[in-house]
Amino acid sequence: MRTAFTELAGIRVPVMQGGMSGVAGAPLVTAVSEAGGLGTLGSAVFAGDERALAAEIDAVRSGTARPFAVNVPLFVPDMAWWLIERLAGLGVGIVETAGRSPAPFLDALHDAGMLVVHKATRVRDVASGARAGADAVCLLGAEAAGHPGPDQVSSLVQARLAAGALGVPWLVGGGIADGAGLVAALALGADGVLLGTRFAATREASAHPAVKDRLVAAAANDTLVVLGTVGDHARVLATDRAVRLSRAEAAGAAAAELHDLYGDHLFRAVVAGGDLEAGVLACGQAVGLVDDLPTVAELMDRMVSEARAAAARVATSVGEGSGEGEFPCCFG
Repeated sequence: MRTAFTELAGIRVPVMQGGMSGVAGAPLVTAVSEAGGLGTLGSAVFAGDERALAAEIDAVRSGTARPFAVNVPLFVPDMAWWLIERLAGLGVGIVETAGRSPAPFLDALHDAGMLVVHKATRVRDVASGARAGADAVCLLGAEAAGHPGPDQVSSLVQARLAAGALGVPWLVGGGIADGAGLVAALALGADGVLLGTRFAATREASAHPAVKDRLVAAAANDTLVVLGTVGDHARVLATDRAVRLSRAEAAGAAAAELHDLYGDHLFRAVVAGGDLEAGVLACGQAVGLVDDLPTVAELMDRMVSEARAAAARVATSVGEGSGEGEFPCCFG
């Protein structure tokens, strides 16, 4: 499968795995890259621990010679600069940035020879990142897990607003979990997709079995958007704790009380320990498409097969003459 993003990143399948802190450790990253996608290490958990960060990157490299990325959250600049300096010293080739404009960081990242994939939740923000010099961008729709932004516009609409407006390879994320979704994204104009929730429910993901089992059991409407009253919209799994958080927010609870119920450190505790009441778990609406726990290789092979079938189905419906049954833009 060939797109502008696969050419840029040096990968075989236009699928990037989101850098989920606490979930995207070396086993998941290695498996995604080996399967032809772009695995992305969640690095925030290693901030301040240079030895642990280096060891995790070494573990990825020991498992694959293929390209991989490392997530660099920008919302805390001191942490971002610390990570950038260490990743440069470790020779990392691709980073995923998110949280604020990448502009202040791009010179340092490019000087270190790194490609930058900047992720944001509004078309104007990814466009700004592209103009600032990001090598590729990723646009998240309202369906996405984590922090899909205040505007709450669906991936379908976001992608059509972005098509032709960015000038760099771009991905769309949110609500995508299979090969048909991948082809839909390509048809909308994107050069690939970002998957988070679907990769969290694989055997290689660093999440407790109880968490994975809950993802498999969840329906598409088993998520909530919380923290909107404090400008930090977050899509999470609708656990009892998340419902309490939503009700507290509706009752006018202060930001400090809300953040006691929700916090990234609590998310990592849930992922590691499996107690879904210990914190709130980021989860996208794509969870409704998750019904098994495959290996990453099985998932990626299935996605490619599904994508080819979906592309052929579309081509048969709309093609003319010799183009029928073919999808020549990206399928060799």
